[in-house]
Order: sequence, then structure tokens, then C-alpha cells
Amino acid sequence: MLVIAHLSDTHLDSHPRSAERTARVMDHLNGLPRPVDAILVTGDIADHGEVAEYELAARLLASPTPVLLCPGNHDVRAAYRKGLLGD
Repeated sequence: MLVIAHLSDTHLDSHPRSAERTARVMDHLNGLPRPVDAILVTGDIADHGEVAEYELAARLLASPTPVLLCPGNHDVRAAYRKGLLGD
């Protein structure tokens, strides 16, 4: 059986609460006795679409499990590519 964890609307910003919430979820997923097969993260990943928010997302969403990303309607594509994908 394929198991996929789905995170949505993290709205990461400069407020520590969103980062702490995302870190707790990732810690939980990474610490499961039987790891999930993939983590799907769908937008809105950043709250304001700033490069720094996507750089934070890249750090928080790092995992030994494959992480699949899908931007949302509030995500800014150029900043998303630069901060999250390093493009």
C-alpha cells in the first residue's frame, strides 16, 4: 500500500508560529515507525510570496522522504523557483 502524507496551506511567513507548526508536522512524519512513501505539499506554501519564506520552506520541508511540491494561487512563481527550488 502506498502512503502519502498531504500538507496544505502552510502559509509560512516571518512569524515563528507557522514555522514551528510546519516543523512539528515534519518531525512527526520523519519519526513515524513506518515512513510514508512521499510527502505532498500543496500551496499556499508562503504567505506573502517572498524569497525568504520559500528559503524557510526549503529548510523546514527537507526530508529523507521524497517531497512533492505544488504551488498555490498565492505563491509567487519567480520567488518560489528561486527560494524553494534554487532556480
